[in-house]
Amino acid sequence: MKEHQNAENRNPRPSLIWYLENTIIDETFEEEDNGVTSNALTFPRLGREHLNARLSCQASNTNLSPPPSKLLILNINLRPLSVQIVKKQEQLSANRSYEVECIVTGSRPAPKITWWIGSRPLRDNVINFSQSNLTRSVVQLVPEAQDHGRVLICHAENPLLRAKSLEDTLKLAVQYSTAFLLDFARGAQYLASRFCDMGFYALVYSSIIANKLVIKQ
Repeated sequence: MKEHQNAENRNPRPSLIWYLENTIIDETFEEEDNGVTSNALTFPRLGREHLNARLSCQASNTNLSPPPSKLLILNINLRPLSVQIVKKQEQLSANRSYEVECIVTGSRPAPKITWWIGSRPLRDNVINFSQSNLTRSVVQLVPEAQDHGRVLICHAENPLLRAKSLEDTLKLAVQYSTAFLLDFARGAQYLASRFCDMGFYALVYSSIIANKLVIKQ
């Protein structure tokens, strides 16, 4: 950060001093030929500890009156410090609704929070609310059978500092009932030829790709 302050046409020439709160941080002013005194402040690093700090420049050329000054309140953009998915459940059931919450701390201004399952964004049924430096995001998650083993992602970024994003993940364990189809049509030729007192021959084909099932009896 760089700030520049001038004082013109004062006699005697004033001193220009920068203060952070009540501490002198720069008193290396320059006197120019045109009667201007200047002090260019270069701040090497701004951190969280400087948020809302008072930065002031004070001009003084006499002890007879209070020195005039200009005041700046430092308003700093800050990246998120932490992202955490809470209210985690070990097991989920397919096609049931669950409330999952993500907490983000440290971002200023409030972060942009997005939810994903793998590469698929979850845009509906998401509520965000902020208080101080903490933001909560709640999503109504309705997992499907094919989401088993996929990763739920809570992604947070400061919209003004996009390169400083964070995320937390949760691997989904989705329970579901295997749906299957008893296909008599495909096994009709066997039923006709193998029917006997001991039972019959049948073919069962699963309709769930992830759990292929073929039963013969």
